[in-house]
Amino acid sequence: RLNELQPATSLWLKAGREILDRQFEEAAETFDEIGSVPDEAEARLRAGQVLLAAGHRAEAGEQFERALGFYRAVGATRYASRCEQAFADTA
Repeated sequence: RLNELQPATSLWLKAGREILDRQFEEAAETFDEIGSVPDEAEARLRAGQVLLAAGHRAEAGEQFERALGFYRAVGATRYASRCEQAFADTA
């Protein structure tokens, strides 16, 4: 039975390592694979911030847009506002 849980645990550990290594895009994809939509959205928000700081506006906008979709859908207005402001900075 423990072997059945190992893949999910491994993905959580992988996502944690990616966050610690500031590999937010990769972490977002891992959270997507796990099915943890709130964690994916947070990782995408952070990925967008890193990309924007590096001057990659188009890529940052894609990350903000994906995160924003989730935050709007669940009524997380504070997070949605953060994404909207960040997304505006990509224009």
